[in-house]
Amino acid sequence: MSTIKILVGETDGDFVKQLKMRLQGKDYEIITREDGQAVIDKVHEDKPDLIIMNVSLPITSGYRVCTNLKHDFKYKKIPIILLGAKDSWKDRSYAKTIGAEDFLAKPLDYNDLIKRIQMSFSRLPMQELSVAEFGRKKVLIADNDKTLVKQLISRLEAHSFVKPDKYVSTTAENGQDVLDKISKDKPDLIAVGNDLAVINGYKLCRRLKEEPAYKRIPVIILSNATEEATEEEVKLAGANGYLIKPIDLKSFIQRIKWLLWEKK
Repeated sequence: MSTIKILVGETDGDFVKQLKMRLQGKDYEIITREDGQAVIDKVHEDKPDLIIMNVSLPITSGYRVCTNLKHDFKYKKIPIILLGAKDSWKDRSYAKTIGAEDFLAKPLDYNDLIKRIQMSFSRLPMQELSVAEFGRKKVLIADNDKTLVKQLISRLEAHSFVKPDKYVSTTAENGQDVLDKISKDKPDLIAVGNDLAVINGYKLCRRLKEEPAYKRIPVIILSNATEEATEEEVKLAGANGYLIKPIDLKSFIQRIKWLLWEKK
């Protein structure tokens, strides 16, 4: 049996020591890193078979690392187990939303963790999908910035997996107008600014996730706040991801593709 590489992102030395001891002699190679950026760098350097990672890593949080990897087609198949200090529905739900295979709260039951590790390798790999297999989707882009909306639409058109006439784009400053648009057109995915008037992007997302008819529509928040503040608000709102302005257009395309596949 070939060695299975497990990348562990954790600052707790005792946890790492316990994990290595329990996996000793089981054909696992344990590689450790102590901050989120170091985890990303190691993945790019030498792709692991599994990642176990604390959500509270310094520099780049475990949530953020998971989001980045799951929206990158090179690394999206790597199973990720997230570890957190609290066993709350909010944290478990957010971990699943961003694509993690599992979420475990500390203090850990190591026997349970070993079972989760084994289960991660028994799951079927995610299927690669071509642009044609995504079909032609209807995307709603709502933001106060008209230039940004045009840029996002232009980039989607360039990738040819959403027809121009299927966009439901709007630069509405009023979140209520956006809700009315959603009710009328029912898009396949929504990208919405966090700072819309009357009903901001977070409140709009919460309303959608409470409605059976709309709760499965993926929502991306386009935020002009800090990453730390945005991440917490996104978790509370139940959004499927976020991008910090100025928007990196490549990251936008990666998120769109992954979320449309996930919805399918």
